[in-house]
Amino acid sequence: MEKKLIYEYDILRVFATLLVVVGHCAYYVILSPYGGIDYTIQMQQNGIADTQVHNLFSLNVTLIATFLMPMFFALSGALFNISLRGNQFTKFQALFINKFKRLVIPYLLVAILYTIPIKYITHYFPQDNVWQNIVFGQLLGYGNTHLWFLMSLFWMFLIAWLIEKYISPKSKWLALFTVFIIYIFSHIFTITFLWFGQALQNLLWFYLGYIFEYYRIWVNRKFIKHKAFHLFVLFFTYIFLWVLHWSIFHNASPIHTGISFLITFWGIMISYFALLLISFSTKVIQGKIYRVLRKYSLEIYLYADPLNYVILYILSTSSYFSVLGNEFGSLVIILVRILGTIAISTLIGSIVKHMKSIKKVPLISTKVNV
Repeated sequence: MEKKLIYEYDILRVFATLLVVVGHCAYYVILSPYGGIDYTIQMQQNGIADTQVHNLFSLNVTLIATFLMPMFFALSGALFNISLRGNQFTKFQALFINKFKRLVIPYLLVAILYTIPIKYITHYFPQDNVWQNIVFGQLLGYGNTHLWFLMSLFWMFLIAWLIEKYISPKSKWLALFTVFIIYIFSHIFTITFLWFGQALQNLLWFYLGYIFEYYRIWVNRKFIKHKAFHLFVLFFTYIFLWVLHWSIFHNASPIHTGISFLITFWGIMISYFALLLISFSTKVIQGKIYRVLRKYSLEIYLYADPLNYVILYILSTSSYFSVLGNEFGSLVIILVRILGTIAISTLIGSIVKHMKSIKKVPLISTKVNV
């Protein structure tokens, strides 16, 4: 049965994907026990100081990061609710096979055929123990890779299904309490293997999105009825929470954690309701740019970030590296990274889709429910 398109979720998915791209275009440093890059060392060696433009951009990326991935997981939970209510995945085996094909296989194939070769060429991995750094850092979850989201989401679907199958029928509150306990313990006992720990830490956001879908239509109606007032309250509260975060309760650990949670929640709500209003604009959702971004949003997520390593590596080996110390130059590099990675990843995605349509062979699955 064909699913009805929910425009606010659809535009939220595209928006979140673009924010991921923007977030990945700020770094000069990515370090992990199994490899990384640090172009600030080369900048210091050449007497190149960072710019105010890049610092301001990095600050905004930091603010966005407080709610971006939780928002992605909440969206996935909401869509999972729709799937279960549509009688999909009535058996655990069907869910496992479906999500393995849509999440785990892309994770492995994109890593092996795309991300790892790019990182190797751009000197991401230390020369000693290269294979160990690749296997543990890029495949088993102990290093740094933008693909961590796929594996984390895979575990979330499985855990959420079990909760809905065996706990939720007894009590919805017990199910939510179970998720909250998992959230607490995941921050005490960390499980790094295959990003399972990240799944546990973000499961609460996934489940909150799952619950939200039950009330989405009612919430939308209430918000739209007094949208200007509600947006004002949301923004004012969001700013107030940040003031508390950076001043009054900055050193109070339990309260600080609670404020951080509320900041994330409010960031998601502001994004959702703002995009809800935009989703009513046919000029936007029927525009050519939006339709292209919507079609290739997953491909942009899969292929964009590694291109930053290529851009920075080429820049570091050229005579133009000094532009990172120029205000206008650093702005140009930021724009090149954002627009360039979106354009090239879209092109790669279109080529992969074209190859699949010709050969009918799932080289890299690009159908991921988020």
